[in-house]
This record gives sequence, C-alpha cells and structure tokens, in this order.
Amino acid sequence: MDGPSDDEDLVLLDRPAAGVARLTLNRPAARNALNAALRRALAQAFQALEDDASVRRAVIRGSQGCFAAGADASLAAGLQLERHAFELLFDTQDQKEGMRAFAQRRAPVFTGR
Repeated sequence: MDGPSDDEDLVLLDRPAAGVARLTLNRPAARNALNAALRRALAQAFQALEDDASVRRAVIRGSQGCFAAGADASLAAGLQLERHAFELLFDTQDQKEGMRAFAQRRAPVFTGR
C-alpha cells in the first residue's frame, strides 16, 4: 500500500467498542510522519470527537505497523524548516529542541517545557 491519495483520508476513524473512537494515522509510505496536512486532519478529527457525547475514549494508532516516524522532514529541504512551519509543527520547547538537535546531529538538551 502506497498510502492515501489526495482524495483519501489521512486519519481514519472507526469505533471498535462502545464509547471508544480509534484514529489511525494513514500515511504508511511516510511511516505516518506528521506533516502539516496530517496534523490538520488529526486536529479536525479530535474536534469532531469532542462534539460527540457518545465518545468517552480515543485511541491513536499508526497504519502499517508504525505509529509515527516523527515530523516529516520533507516540509523543507535539508531539515531547514522555515520558522512558521517549525512553530506549527512543534508545540513545546522540548519538541523544538529535539528537532534542532536532530537537524544538527547532536544530543538534545531537554528542559521539561
């Protein structure tokens, strides 16, 4: 399976049990790496679930045996992410530090923020 086309869903939703919604990241060709489109689709799915009183639990999983490879580095060439894309992708200082360290091939220094 090569992954979803532009017409297919990046996040698949099913309900394996009463009160449970299961979201499946659906970019198997990219090992479910989080790009901007997948992050938007995931946010939209959570918004829909928040409005559904029948859902008590949500489970997130990745397709094809891989949860998520992390951020999709193809957003910008050579991991040199533009500042606005970087800010959208990573919410915490530790996430940003992890990506910077990866791009610079060094050990990250986490602060717990």
